[in-house]
Amino acid sequence: HDALLMARCGAHVIAYEHNPLMAYYALRGVASYDLDAATRLSVRLGDHATHPLEERVDVVYLDPMYPELPMKGWRHSPTYDALRGAEALKAGALRAETLSPERLGRALQVARRSVVIKLAPNEPPPPPPEGALLETLKSNRVRVAVYTRASLHQPPMERP
Repeated sequence: HDALLMARCGAHVIAYEHNPLMAYYALRGVASYDLDAATRLSVRLGDHATHPLEERVDVVYLDPMYPELPMKGWRHSPTYDALRGAEALKAGALRAETLSPERLGRALQVARRSVVIKLAPNEPPPPPPEGALLETLKSNRVRVAVYTRASLHQPPMERP
């Protein structure tokens, strides 16, 4: 969903997906919904931590797939369990792995500008790696943690 919104706004998006079936459905769904956005979206199997360091991007956006809070009238669907492994998500296994300090540091190496992490409601942001600044932004519906290298915030040095 977030990748589609970014692509529809004109961004070139590289999405990483562990599950080949979900990657297929994502690409097929985007192509059938908005062919123009689909031309700016590529899905790679695997993990963002495997993204080549020499292939820098402006922003790394991480959506660690926290379990959604049940809404009124919500009923559990076993289909979701088979596709995503909902029990692992509930246990926090994927979240802890995705947001380790090493993975966050690697994402900062790839990003020219910033790393943005979508946060679950009331979830504290992961601590920033050494040499990074953290800012938390929120709207009525979503919260994100934005990490930037401290060196990007320093004024340029004056030449003697």
